[in-house]
Amino acid sequence: MVHKIGYGNRGDTISCYLPEGSVPDKSAVEELHRMTGLEETLEKLGVY
Repeated sequence: MVHKIGYGNRGDTISCYLPEGSVPDKSAVEELHRMTGLEETLEKLGVY
């Protein structure tokens, strides 16, 4: 099953593939948000 997790100010999403009937772990979703925040910061700095 595919779960779409929104992130960033651009309306982007992360596709998360999980077994049927399961939901994304809350701490894993928080980690994804931290990682995408870092990516956006690097883009603004011109590093990425």
